[in-house]
Amino acid sequence: MIDRLETEIRLKYQAQLRLSLTCRLFLDKTTNELTAMEMTFLSGGQTGIDRGMLDACLDFQFPCGGWCPEGRLAEDGPIDEKYPLEVLPGAGYPERTRENVLDSDGTIVFYREELTGGTRSSQKLARARRKPYLMLEGSQLDLNQAANVAGDFIFE
Repeated sequence: MIDRLETEIRLKYQAQLRLSLTCRLFLDKTTNELTAMEMTFLSGGQTGIDRGMLDACLDFQFPCGGWCPEGRLAEDGPIDEKYPLEVLPGAGYPERTRENVLDSDGTIVFYREELTGGTRSSQKLARARRKPYLMLEGSQLDLNQAANVAGDFIFE
């Protein structure tokens, strides 16, 4: 059980680093165009991919935000105040996910192997609300490919 948990944690933080690097490549190439579009990236601030994107945005001083559960709840404890997230009063994970998808003009879903939890909920909600979404399976694309595909989706 401990070995499985350690493996899950390691994979989650590898995903966070991988997405952070992908976002950095993307933002480095497109910051001027995105700023002109008055774009903001939304996230729920969870461990892994959510924080990787937020870290990249903060490093590039690019607008980011989103909703998080009451108490700034996350798997690893309260979400750090450095992340500019709004607390959704009385909300848990499902309500947070719903508000972030509804507030967005499109959703990029990064996942590894299979959709689970909030990642699956984001995709289902975007599809149900007929909002544009892009599925990126992390192990199938290198960092540059992922940045380019995300850019094509955002700019179309």
